[in-house]
This record gives sequence, structure tokens and C-alpha cells, in this order.
Amino acid sequence: MGFRVAVVASFLVFTAAAAVEASNSTGVTCAWGCYDGEDEVCHHGLNQQQCAEIYGHVNWAQKCNCGVGVYAGDPKGESANIYFSVPAFIVLFRESLEVVIVLAIIVQFLGKSRDDGLIDEAQFVKWRREVYVGACLGFLVCLCVGIGFLVLASMAFDLFEGDSEKIFQFVMMVLTCAVLSFLAINFYKMIHTKQGHERKFRKRVQETIDAGKEALMNGESSLGRKHAFFFFAFSTGLREGMESIVFLVGVVSDLKDLSSLPLPIISALVLSRLVGCCFFQGTKKMRVDWFMRGSSLLLLFVAAGFFSSSMHQLQELDVFGAWSPRRSRSWQNQQIWDATQCCNDKTNRFFVLMRALFGWQDQVTPVEVFAYMAYWVIALTSGFFLVRKAKKELAGKLEEWRRQDELEAQEKVERKDAEDPDLVKVKDAEDLDVVNDAEDPSNYRRPEH
Repeated sequence: MGFRVAVVASFLVFTAAAAVEASNSTGVTCAWGCYDGEDEVCHHGLNQQQCAEIYGHVNWAQKCNCGVGVYAGDPKGESANIYFSVPAFIVLFRESLEVVIVLAIIVQFLGKSRDDGLIDEAQFVKWRREVYVGACLGFLVCLCVGIGFLVLASMAFDLFEGDSEKIFQFVMMVLTCAVLSFLAINFYKMIHTKQGHERKFRKRVQETIDAGKEALMNGESSLGRKHAFFFFAFSTGLREGMESIVFLVGVVSDLKDLSSLPLPIISALVLSRLVGCCFFQGTKKMRVDWFMRGSSLLLLFVAAGFFSSSMHQLQELDVFGAWSPRRSRSWQNQQIWDATQCCNDKTNRFFVLMRALFGWQDQVTPVEVFAYMAYWVIALTSGFFLVRKAKKELAGKLEEWRRQDELEAQEKVERKDAEDPDLVKVKDAEDLDVVNDAEDPSNYRRPEH
């Protein structure tokens, strides 16, 4: 009993001593928070990790005397860890799911070839294993290379300070916006040109099957022909991995913290695998239009947010007039609305996510609104003309492919006739009977008068 009392008393004494040490001359406990130089205010009640996660660009400070004195604290972001990046998860999930869709198409084509008797069970098992191993290895290799590149990019980012840091952020955001827009429009074009893509893809798969069968029959030792499906799937995974690297560079340009990437990478790979399996095992007819439309729209929204945020970097560089302090700003830099009470993009977790994904601003300016609207006008107009052009090109290609298929079918029939001598003899005999019947005088009647 006495030991417990001593422990409790020691704890109370320690707490009281800490409170006295953390208090100022007026008896008010000092509150640690984030000092924002732009707004010239101190957001108190936040620890260092929350300060770096929510504000990032401001200093962690101690506010005492009810705001009379502000004392600089530790360097910003020293212990900040954002363990899960939602933008990185969305990007990686989309790319991973696309790889799963491609793998499912290849495996289903192999299964159909097996059912039609074009390949045997052993070939089907061997090539299916090569497809899985090649795609996974290509995607993982590219992710490893991408992580190394991201580390270098993050280290390069730390070299910039002040105005040079804002210029670097502006360049990275504009590049990311351009790449996302290009990929989104091309991905949407695939909805209207999927017939052409399916033909090319199936033709490539068929050529890969023919190359593998020929290598097995002839006993070729060529690595590329002997393991054609491995390299086919490996190149597919590598391509999708390269797209992921481009997206992640844009994410790092905003987060500046690589500790948030491992969990999104693992969870995106696992979840895309589960979703792909559930989707393709639940239906025999593959319809991925919903996936293409949703992915394209999501990428355009993310790109619009990056473009609007890039204009904010120019505002801080005084490109559109004075930016700091707030009272000296011109009309184009004045806030249109103030939604900090309900939709704060720094303290409200949901709107922090909306800011990271779509560029939401709780204190938006005319420059940012105009940039956001201008982006959508340019993106939708460009997408309309590019899709219309792609439709016209596809119509011409379909007509060309139809004629080509007719010629190939005719050549196949002629080649089959030439290779079958019995069929040729029967046909020649039929032709000879027709000629004899035509030359037989009994087949002609004397004209009646």
C-alpha cells in the first residue's frame, strides 16, 4: 500500500513540475503549434508530426502568453511520417488492375486455344506459368527501379530552397499534369477503338503461340522463342510499371516523404489481384468499359488539381502580383471564399485527402479557379477531337482488315486445294464431265420449224 502511494505521489509531483516548467510568467501553459508566415498566425494544439503532415511548409513553434510571443521550435518535418499515401494507392491500384486485366485476357485466350485443340494441356500449363511469372517480375523490377528513382528525386528536392523550391514544384506539377492528361485521353480512346486494340492484341498472342509451338516442335534453343510468353508478359508488366513511376513522381512532388509509399504499394498489389479474380471469375464476358471511363475521369480530376496547384506556386513567386503579406494582395490573389470552418484543407482529414487528390483549396483565389476551369476546357476539347480522329482512323483500318481477311481466306482455300490431290482430281473430273456434256451432240436438239 505504501509503495502504491509513493508511486502516485511521485507521478503527481512530476506532472506538477512539468506543468510549471511549461508555463510562462502569467501561469498559462505554452501550446506547441504551427506558425504560418503567409497568414501570420499560429495554429496551436498540434504536435510536430501533425504540423509537418498538415502544413508542411511552415515551422513548428511554441506559442505562449496567449499568442504574444512566438518562439521557433525544431526544424520542420524532422519526425514527420505519413504512413499511407492515398494518391499513391489510387495510382498503383489502377496500374496493377490494368496488368491483371491484360493477364486475364492472355490466360483466357490460352484456355480457348486449349479447348479448341490448338494446344495441349502441358503447353497450356507451361505458358500460363510463364505469363504470371513474367508479368509479376516485370512489374516488380520496374517498381524497384522506380523507388530508387524516387529516392533520388526526393534527395534532389531537398537541395532546393526558397524560390527555387517553388519553381521546382511548379515544373514537377505541370509535367505530372501533362502526363496524366495524355494517359487519361489515350485510355478513354481505347473505349472507342477497342476493336482495333483487341485485333492487334489477339494477333500478337496468336503469333506468340505459334512461335512457342514452333520452338517446341523444332527443338529450338532460342530463348526468345522458347519462352515467348514470359517475355510478352514481362514487357507488359514493365510498361505498366513505367507508368506507375511517372505517376509516383507527381505524388512525391507533393508529399516529399517516401515513408508513405510501402503500404500503398503492398495494399494496391494485393487488392488489385483480389478485385481482378472476383471480377473475371464472376463473369464470362469481359466488359471493362466502366473501368476505362472511371480511370480516365479520375486521372483528369487529379491532373486538374495538379494544374491548379502549379498556379499556386506561381502566386507565391509573385508572378500574378504581390502575395505576402495577405493585406497587400491584388484582386486576382484575394480569396473568393473562406471554407476553413467546415472544409479546412489542413486540419479536416477528408479535405486534406481532397486537396492531395483533386487540388481542393479552402481559400481559393481567382487565379486558381480560372486555371482549373481553363484546364477542363482544354482537356475536354482536346479529348473530343482526338477521339473523333481515332474513330475515323479505326473505320478505315476495319475496312482494310476486312479486305485483308477475305484475301487471306481465299488464299487459304486455294492453298488447301493445292495440297489435297484427291480433291483436285475430283474437281478436274467434274470439270471434264461438264465439258463432255457440252460436246455430246445428243445434248443438243434440232431446232423446230
